[in-house]
Amino acid sequence: MLDGVGPIHPLRTHPLRDRLVNEVHARPTMPLTAPQSASHLAVVTGEHAASEIHDHLVLLCERHRVVPPTAGADYFIADLGTLQLRWERHTEFVSYTFYRRSGGENPFAEPPIEAVPRNWLATLPGEMLVALHVSLMQRPEGVSDAETAFPVTRLFAQESLIDCRMAGGIATGFTDCHIHADGFGRILVLMDEAKGPINPHQTGRMVQRLLEIETYRTMALLGLPHAREAAPRLAKAEQRLGEITTALASDAPRSGSIHRETDRELLDHLAGLSAEIERLSSQTSYRFSATSAYTALVTRRISELREDRLLGLQTYGEFMERQLQPAIRTCESVAARQEMLARRLARACQMLRARIEVTLQEQNRDLLHSMDQRAHLQLRLQETVEGLSVVAISYYAIALIGHVIDALAGVSGRPWLGEVGAGLAVPVVVGIVWIGIRRIRRRIAPAGSGHRNSWAPPALDGTRS
Repeated sequence: MLDGVGPIHPLRTHPLRDRLVNEVHARPTMPLTAPQSASHLAVVTGEHAASEIHDHLVLLCERHRVVPPTAGADYFIADLGTLQLRWERHTEFVSYTFYRRSGGENPFAEPPIEAVPRNWLATLPGEMLVALHVSLMQRPEGVSDAETAFPVTRLFAQESLIDCRMAGGIATGFTDCHIHADGFGRILVLMDEAKGPINPHQTGRMVQRLLEIETYRTMALLGLPHAREAAPRLAKAEQRLGEITTALASDAPRSGSIHRETDRELLDHLAGLSAEIERLSSQTSYRFSATSAYTALVTRRISELREDRLLGLQTYGEFMERQLQPAIRTCESVAARQEMLARRLARACQMLRARIEVTLQEQNRDLLHSMDQRAHLQLRLQETVEGLSVVAISYYAIALIGHVIDALAGVSGRPWLGEVGAGLAVPVVVGIVWIGIRRIRRRIAPAGSGHRNSWAPPALDGTRS
């Protein structure tokens, strides 16, 4: 609490409330007054070097006997004697900005970076991507814009000179987005007190916006090499997808082993192509998303400058529109092309799966039809066998009965009764056997199936019972 008094309400506080409120006030700007100079470094470190970055910053603080930041801090300001340090940690880079009072006619003659220990700079974790010198000076009284622009052209490349009035005309900024002989870019800001009172916090915010524009612009351009590398791979993948789609749409036979082999090959090609596009997407999607986010920040910071054209030269907004936007649109185009190719691949896979499913259904239909024919033949054969079984059983039964009748005829002294009895027993035995087999098949058949008994033997007259 600001006044040191605890809350008087009995409400239970969310554990993240203080952290979320303080987030609004994170990364405050440095109040600046002219003449002032700054050296700004943006070092790409990735997302997994927090402890190494913190330990290295602690070394600088210990050398200047300054209390270091706590582990996990994202922002730090320290007075290093002749220098002031503003340190920020972002998602994939860390920025170091050194400030000190300056003087002299040449605004970039003695940059603050010269006062930083060289051995400490040489061991900075990560890779330096952005290096800028900023000079904040007062415009001499009675000097016009035209008179100011003439000596400025000696400090910057004239063909790419950017200059604009900012914050309602109280400041004029100059830069050329070039790397000069010392390995640093340059930004010159001239303050004009005749336009009105100048607030140090407003000046600090303005200089911070200029630094962020250059930093975020360079970070956004990291996606361009990825886009240029991905473009020919996407073109080759699109060509392969076109060939696969043409083969898929051809009038190939829809049955047989040749067609199945063709579909399998097409599916293998689609699977390999999908894996390649997915691998490419995993390599570039984060970079393209970061490019889009950094571009939005650059656009926002430029709008916050409230630029006015000066002496007919290009402004920040015009320069970024002409030089930065083509590269950003290239990244956006490749990202959209990559996403569209993934959707086309998904549709092609769906079409091929549908085609294979239809083929399998047709094959299953043909298989069921052939199985039905085989079952029908088996049924007919079984019915024939069952008819023969009735004859066989009847034959043996009549033979047994014949022996009994012959024995009885021999006892009675009438041998002719044996042949007559055997002949009369034939229809009776056959009928009994046929009825018995019929009843046995009915008992074996599923009860309540509602189907005609297919196991019934043929009738004696040759018709189905």
